[in-house]
Amino acid sequence: MRKHPITKALGGFAVFLMLLNPTVHADEAKLISMVEKLEKQMSSMQRTIDDQNKKIRTLESRGGAEKSGSEEGMKIDHADFDNNLKESLGDASKWLKGLNFKGDYRLRYEGQSESGKSQNSTNDRNRFRYRLRFGFEKTFSEEFKVGWRLASGDLAGITSTNQTFDSNFGYKSIVTDLAYATYVPNWAKVGIINQLEITGGKFANPFTEGSSMMIWDGDVTPEGIYEKIQLKLLKTEGVDVDLSFLAGQMVLEEGSGSDHDDAELFAYQGGFETTMYVPGMSNPVEMKNLASFYDYMDFNLPGNFAATNGNFTGTGNQSTRLASAFAVFEIYNELSFQAGPLPKSTIFFDWAKNVAENANDAQGGGYNTSWGLGYKLGKAKKKGTWQLSYEYYNIEANAVPGVFADSDFGHADRRGSVFKGAYALTDNLQLGAAAFFTRPISSEHDLTVDTKRSLFQVDLVWKI
Repeated sequence: MRKHPITKALGGFAVFLMLLNPTVHADEAKLISMVEKLEKQMSSMQRTIDDQNKKIRTLESRGGAEKSGSEEGMKIDHADFDNNLKESLGDASKWLKGLNFKGDYRLRYEGQSESGKSQNSTNDRNRFRYRLRFGFEKTFSEEFKVGWRLASGDLAGITSTNQTFDSNFGYKSIVTDLAYATYVPNWAKVGIINQLEITGGKFANPFTEGSSMMIWDGDVTPEGIYEKIQLKLLKTEGVDVDLSFLAGQMVLEEGSGSDHDDAELFAYQGGFETTMYVPGMSNPVEMKNLASFYDYMDFNLPGNFAATNGNFTGTGNQSTRLASAFAVFEIYNELSFQAGPLPKSTIFFDWAKNVAENANDAQGGGYNTSWGLGYKLGKAKKKGTWQLSYEYYNIEANAVPGVFADSDFGHADRRGSVFKGAYALTDNLQLGAAAFFTRPISSEHDLTVDTKRSLFQVDLVWKI
């Protein structure tokens, strides 16, 4: 057996001592025995060192496999976690499953200037406002969910959930903004049918998908029921084409109790959504081509939404609209793409006509068409992202029910431009600004009424 160098050194040192001291010879046998014992101990130590080196090399060759094994052992047992959660929360754990909270808070400064009563006078208004919305959506299964949301605003509000800082620190009201139930049956997914959705209650407006602010203010939440079906017509490497149909049966106003005074809206929308994968472009080109028809039943009768909001009224009866009815046909087209280093661009054109207007032109008839176009660049969503947009609208007085058109623009009987911009300061905080420059269409040259209005808004929005 090969001896360790330390063993040799110790042996040599012992012999040296014996040579120097004659008295050591008497205990020679004892010293030799001691040296042999030391040699055995050192040999044992050497074997231990060799074994440790082998283990180190084995661990290095595994490349961290032992670490992965230890991490695997540290994984949380889901069954134990569920049991512990149930013991802590009791039956509340069932309610929390599938629960998703949503909300936002917006602070706004708003400045408004109107001119036209005389060539040298202006009407200015400055106010600070806020909007608060908070609610939840509970998913019970793949097929059923319910939602509910509260918002600032008042009971008479239709197109705004803003509250103005006013009334000597007076309390502000909270109203029900959404309360709905949705059914998405799995049995309906047959063949080219991708999804069937049925929603009832007070819900987010599904018709804004194929429309713009000249038809719908973004804060309008209809009440009733709607059905939507989506069909997958084509799916290839280069083109995807979906066909969608949407129908809504919504209650507007309960009338005086006679058979024909209740105001209702029966709405229909359908069209194509196309996605094209163009060689050389990192993102697909998307198109929407949708047509809508809004049939407002008994809407123009006295007592049903008496506020004019830009609509002409009948002679001698300010609560009756001049248009004999509102049956609005709309065509909406949108194109989205991303070119070069710029963010996503979206271009749209919207056109609508009240095909049931039928008023005498001499009394203010006509004025039954509206149109709008716009361009949007980017989207302020994640920190550091931004968006800019420009829109122009021409909304004639008898074209659409002004009560539902955008309130910041001025409802109906107005034309003008809208500039908007936003920047995401963080993932949850956004800074935005908007400017509206509008004037009435029917009296734009009449200085006896307000002919021009400039509205400026600066927003800070926190999102949950």
